[in-house]
Amino acid sequence: MKVLFFSPFADVWPHSFPEALVAEMCEASGCEVTVIRCGGVLSHHCIAMSAAGLEPNAPRESREKICRSCRKHSALLDDEFRFASRNIEDYVDNNDREQIDLLVQSLSRDSWYSFELDNIPIGRLAAYEFFLGNKLNSYEIPEALWGSYIGQLRNSLAVFFAAKKFLVELGPDRIVVYNALYSVNNVLVHLAKQATIATLTIHGGLNIERLLETLCVSNDIQSQITASRSESWDEVKAIPIGARAVDEVLAYVRFLLRGTGAFVYSSAHGAKSLDELRREFGVSPAQKVVLCTTSSEDEMIAAGMVGAVPPATTDGALFESQLSWLKYVVAMGARHPEWFVIVRVHPREFPNRREGTLSQNATRLREALTDLPPNVAINWPDQGVSLYDLAQITDVLLNGISNAGIEFLLLGIPVVVHNPGALYAYPRAFNYSATSPNEYELVIAQAIQDGWSVEHVRNAFRWKTFQFRRLSVDLGASIPPWSARTPLRVLRGLRYQWKWPIPLRLILGVEKHRVRARPVMTPQREVIVDTIRHHRNNLGMSPLWDDDTYASQQEETAALLAAVSELKTIFAAGSGHAGGLAAQMSDYLASVDGVQFE
Repeated sequence: MKVLFFSPFADVWPHSFPEALVAEMCEASGCEVTVIRCGGVLSHHCIAMSAAGLEPNAPRESREKICRSCRKHSALLDDEFRFASRNIEDYVDNNDREQIDLLVQSLSRDSWYSFELDNIPIGRLAAYEFFLGNKLNSYEIPEALWGSYIGQLRNSLAVFFAAKKFLVELGPDRIVVYNALYSVNNVLVHLAKQATIATLTIHGGLNIERLLETLCVSNDIQSQITASRSESWDEVKAIPIGARAVDEVLAYVRFLLRGTGAFVYSSAHGAKSLDELRREFGVSPAQKVVLCTTSSEDEMIAAGMVGAVPPATTDGALFESQLSWLKYVVAMGARHPEWFVIVRVHPREFPNRREGTLSQNATRLREALTDLPPNVAINWPDQGVSLYDLAQITDVLLNGISNAGIEFLLLGIPVVVHNPGALYAYPRAFNYSATSPNEYELVIAQAIQDGWSVEHVRNAFRWKTFQFRRLSVDLGASIPPWSARTPLRVLRGLRYQWKWPIPLRLILGVEKHRVRARPVMTPQREVIVDTIRHHRNNLGMSPLWDDDTYASQQEETAALLAAVSELKTIFAAGSGHAGGLAAQMSDYLASVDGVQFE
């Protein structure tokens, strides 16, 4: 079997090294592997440049510096792993460049969205990272950003013309890319599908604490995103999980509460006590707290634009947009003085430690969320309130499609959703839901009355276990923990984030040592290769798993009780009050002392 790895961003070592490990696994299993690299044709602006902190308008010499580093990393990987490799440039000639110029000149800010070649929506595919980087929430590209978009389009067109040639010459049976949503990768995936060549996408694992030492493999992005409705989840959702699996999920919860890591938007838990939170927002002791969490509009638009999620449907949706939902929730608060409603705006809408851009949607929210009833408050990101501190006083969470839903379920807090058909972050069956706006308020009241439940904890822990141990594989034997301050992480951080003049040869030397120190056998290699060879929907579909993930009901019961007990201690430590989340956990633990729940 011929397997083609499309890997144009070798300088992004946290991606290119795991990718090389997977390619090596395929070769060791008898596959013929070829790698496609970039020698500089994507120099307008690419993923490697973005990862290094360069803006699209960065000086040419700064971009060329990344190109040189990328070529050095390509050479290192190909030499050490002995890969057969080609460059995109090998398949782009002067005629292709002339066609690219003509196509770019023919486009305008009114026509880009509908631009297609060979029935491939290249105009939209090219816009994915561009939309995320600029946090756009409409398909109208501002004139000031048009040049940046054109650079991305040129990259996508170069891959389009090159791929039409190398797919014929190399004749692969499988194509593997790192994150099929990246624009140039997505162009190749579309071309491959037209040629009936099976494609797979790999990317970091689903436990964000161990993102870079774990890996996901699936036959497309939709299969990964819709895993909560997959056959592989249906097969295991009723099976109790073991103590080690519970401990892994509990460690993930502790990681979220610390508020560290590039992919954790919330600040750390513990800054504010229950009494401080109630005073800050004006919540009376008699009021039940209804917390409403939003999603970032630009991520939703970008994902829908490139087909990352199934086509949007209004079936079962109670509101036509997120903004109309928020307006309803504000008005609902006025009708229920016995509740206190807190609307938490997603931190990504505003500049944060990961992105420095203000979203277009932020201004719209500022304008819309005004003239509030006395029992409704907005939690803006600049207030610095931790989501997990708010969990201390929350009686019910109102969620759209956010991961905040599963994070609160892990803590036992009930969640109500208004559009379960659009929710893919976790199984929609875990939530309360309604069929009309009027019923929505009744369901919220019911969720408040039902209160904290260990069944939410059980469901959420099982789902996270499925994500961490069936949708992801562990490469930890080859890749040190992301959280560890290894020499390589420190050197790369100083060079790319802090812009210190760290010699590239020093970084390459440490990386070469890492490559040569890799183990001969990687755990779960058979699962990875089986998923690629048989083009399975995701890793969970492989029959070759062999681990200690699942156990008896008794073992799960004991492990979950221990987890709830530890979480109770964590939340009680900073509560400063006898009530709240810690008290609910404590009441539950007292009620089952010496008794097993079923």
